[in-house]
Amino acid sequence: MSKFFREITESIQSGDSTARLMKYNPTTGEVSAMLKNLAGATGVACSKDGKFVLVAEYIGKRIQKYWLQRKKAGKAETIIKFTGYPVKVKRNNEGNFWVALNSQKEDSSLPQGIKIDCNGEVLDSVDLRREYNDQYITTVQEHKYKLYIASPFENYVGVYNIES
Repeated sequence: MSKFFREITESIQSGDSTARLMKYNPTTGEVSAMLKNLAGATGVACSKDGKFVLVAEYIGKRIQKYWLQRKKAGKAETIIKFTGYPVKVKRNNEGNFWVALNSQKEDSSLPQGIKIDCNGEVLDSVDLRREYNDQYITTVQEHKYKLYIASPFENYVGVYNIES
């Protein structure tokens, strides 16, 4: 088992929830925590209008929405829970989000891309096992009717055609 997966396994088994969403003020140089006690935060994406960010929690198996503006500013809410492990979350041009998700089955990963809206409603799901076998994926990015799939263990980026 690689050091990467050994460390992830140890974090999952311990239930580590020490990750934080940080804010940096370039004028003052001050860094502060906006959201604490995240269970394996692995990805953040800002909404198209800048009113909130989504945070993927690998160990927590969920996506949280953290409000930056409006009456809910400074509050967080879980918008979707998964049975698998979400890694990065990426916004597309329409303002929806793709989540790289890996479910574990014995010693292999079952990779998929999950498209959600700003409320966590699943809009699309792409099973990537046929094209990418049991490769652990970290990124699903949509651009011009294609999904670009990345893994830290491969030396290429996969391209998956989606319908318009």
